[in-house]
Amino acid sequence: MAVDWVTRYGGEEFCIVMSDTDLNTGCHIAERIRIALSEEMLTAYNGQQFQLTASIGVVELIPEDSPISLLQRASDKVREAKKNGRNQTRF
Repeated sequence: MAVDWVTRYGGEEFCIVMSDTDLNTGCHIAERIRIALSEEMLTAYNGQQFQLTASIGVVELIPEDSPISLLQRASDKVREAKKNGRNQTRF
């Protein structure tokens, strides 16, 4: 049985695992999430308004991956997105 799950990973990072999802589909889903987040206007407790951005890294499980190497590759893609201007999806 395939199961997808979301978990908080670190301070400001989240991990979404989508079983039985190829890289192309994962990228489309990630981009939809990024766009939806960037379209939201949030209001802080002091009334200040701001928009969210998301730097997203997408990787596909490969046979030689361990859980650690999979997470490291995804984390590297997030860092790449942040380094290249933020609010983007890298794969």
